[in-house]
Amino acid sequence: MYVGIVQWSDRLTWHYIPRNVLLTVPVVILLGWFASSLTWYFKREEKQGFWYLVLWFTVVFPVIFIVYRESNVYGGWRHMMFIYPVMLALSAMAITTILERLRNRWSRYGAMALLAAGMIHPLVHLIRNHPNTYVYFNEWSGGINHTYGKYETDYYTNSLGPASEIFLEEILPSVNTGPDERVRVVSNADIGYYFRNHTDRVETFYSRYYDRGKYDWDYAILYCNYIHPWQLKNGLWPPKNTIREIRVDRVTVAAIVERQNRDDHRGAVLLEEAVRDQDPQKLEQSIALLEQAIRYDENNEAAYMELGNAYTAFFRFDDARAMMDRLVTIYPDYDKALNLKGYSYLVEAEVTRNIGLVDEAIREISMAIQSNYKFFSGYYNLGLCYGMKNDPDNAIYYLKQAIRFNGRFVAAYEKLAEIYDQTGDREMADVVRAQLNRLR
Repeated sequence: MYVGIVQWSDRLTWHYIPRNVLLTVPVVILLGWFASSLTWYFKREEKQGFWYLVLWFTVVFPVIFIVYRESNVYGGWRHMMFIYPVMLALSAMAITTILERLRNRWSRYGAMALLAAGMIHPLVHLIRNHPNTYVYFNEWSGGINHTYGKYETDYYTNSLGPASEIFLEEILPSVNTGPDERVRVVSNADIGYYFRNHTDRVETFYSRYYDRGKYDWDYAILYCNYIHPWQLKNGLWPPKNTIREIRVDRVTVAAIVERQNRDDHRGAVLLEEAVRDQDPQKLEQSIALLEQAIRYDENNEAAYMELGNAYTAFFRFDDARAMMDRLVTIYPDYDKALNLKGYSYLVEAEVTRNIGLVDEAIREISMAIQSNYKFFSGYYNLGLCYGMKNDPDNAIYYLKQAIRFNGRFVAAYEKLAEIYDQTGDREMADVVRAQLNRLR
């Protein structure tokens, strides 16, 4: 996440590292560092100019090199932490020089008072937010209360440690389970380490944040990274039934959620069984459960997705698209929702033989790819669309894109070979099938 936009790390702009440095280093350190570009002049007689230059080079050159090479860096400026001690040294040298140059005692006291005042913000942060102190934004940025939803916060999942401790110490003792039962705890990160001594009572597992509703769990311990910035800024995080929060200043970086409704999970299981068994009765039951899940929690992204899939399987295409329209109001530009909406047009076109609907499918799925240019399922569906339109060139292009971003996408290989067969290019079809056989 950068400037409020979720971006792939290989598409971040050149100023990603410089801006993160300027927003997360305490202002008093930055001012001292900037001042060192001038204070070296007063040390020239002591022949320190060369060493100032070396220190400045140590700070500036790596940043310029990364910008020039367009290096793939993300998660803040963690890759560049080695420049920070040098920044501190330059800042300390500059501040010391300034204090030495002030001849008037009261001027020196005033400068020291300003220096002390500059330390208040980071010091208060350290005291107030232990142990999540590395999640820091300086006064220039407005602090984390202002940057929340614009920049990444707890990249290292540090907040899941205290959240897990709270769960073990305050929540788990009151949970009643059978002799052979374990409490199932899901997280959008690996929390197994925190529960390594409690595996007799707790089973932990991973789920993507937006897929958690599909799975069977009793509690969730979640952190705020990889959640859409719009949701962070508009009260959709932490999710419903949150019972504890880990905060940095006034914002929630981790949450403990107690599950009080399982209709989404039960509906997802029934949907999978219905598709596998071609059972319309199970499909109806799945739809009823998923509709109940959304009535219980109107912000349940997984339930919307599963219900959209169920409606599409039941040929209720308008209802499926209505669900996806509702979903993108709580998760703007959601690639999976846009893709499913487009896919519903594609299935309807196939069922009704209305080729005009394929253009609607292409429009929606193209929006999904604009949202996530590595979305291989979207490229695959575009390949299907152009195959239906008898446009083999575009079909081949998009199927190749699907394989480019997911080299083990079996269905894309199979469809690509089929398209080559249809065009009479048996040689390329054999090449694709040979590649597929190597995967199997």
